[in-house]
Amino acid sequence: MDSEVVVRDPLMPDEAQGLICVGEVPKGSFVRLLNGTPESLIAAAARARVLAEQSMPPLAETEPIVLFIDCISRALFLGDRIVDELQTAAAGRTLFGAMTLGEIANNGTEYLEFYNKTSVLAMFPVDR
Repeated sequence: MDSEVVVRDPLMPDEAQGLICVGEVPKGSFVRLLNGTPESLIAAAARARVLAEQSMPPLAETEPIVLFIDCISRALFLGDRIVDELQTAAAGRTLFGAMTLGEIANNGTEYLEFYNKTSVLAMFPVDR
């Protein structure tokens, strides 16, 4: 409670009528089923790009390159629309990155957490 939602991708049912998920779901956890659309995932990537753009220092004569780390489950969910997400994240810039099985992160004050269905975007200014 009192923290952000941690997504766990369900993979398959188990023998006991439960779900096997990517990442641990501790016994007794509160579980909420989430849904999304390709549009909402692509919009989230656009929002991450805008936040990164806003945090870039004003630099003349440099164009940032974009690092984009995307959970493979987003690519599986988006199918052919993954191209739209990548183009949205890049916004015409050079983009590099990886598809991962999940991401490990924290907010700087809590312990590390394993996340699914996330994307992470960072921009780095480079001289051209």
